[in-house]
Amino acid sequence: MKLILIKLNKLDSLAVFLFLAVIFIMTNCKKEPSNLDSKILESVVFSDEEILDTARANLDWYLDAIEYGGVENYGFHSTSEFDLIELGEPYLELILNQDFIEDDKFSNIDNYIYNYNSWRIPLEVNNEYRCYIKISLHNDILSLVSGGGSIFARLLDNCEREYDLKNKEKEYLLFLRNDYNCNFLMVEDKKNYKIYPIGDPESFFL
Repeated sequence: MKLILIKLNKLDSLAVFLFLAVIFIMTNCKKEPSNLDSKILESVVFSDEEILDTARANLDWYLDAIEYGGVENYGFHSTSEFDLIELGEPYLELILNQDFIEDDKFSNIDNYIYNYNSWRIPLEVNNEYRCYIKISLHNDILSLVSGGGSIFARLLDNCEREYDLKNKEKEYLLFLRNDYNCNFLMVEDKKNYKIYPIGDPESFFL
């Protein structure tokens, strides 16, 4: 597996360490790339269309709920925009666990990345992400578990525009499981992986 570092400027020392650590463990694992890929994503048993079907089935309920709570808090200007909503492609969430932060020496990447079958689906209006809904697998059933994230949705949208990532075939969200505000978008392209910071890197860890 290869990862390519894209445009990081003016990061503080801790941000640099953690970002490069992601690169290190994902480029220095002992497994063959094909085995590594299947290990990390082996629990994914649903297609994107199945995830989107679940999102569609719950969309009206979700919109009713946010209308009650105030649509402005979810990135919409008014309820009239609901008719313009399109569902974006699902993003599979991958979590870097606490061992990634605490280990003195890195071992195999599979010890650090955890896939718990959870997806974020952006709600788009005029090709802009306004918020997202979250679909997760629980007791072998896909269901809507949460939504919102208008600020994060805007940061994700900005990231895709800045690095020209719109309409890429397969994308993942890579999170650190700790209190740091450090998230990445990982894009797969023929067994190569590129990672991009979501949001302003200067704000990481602040």
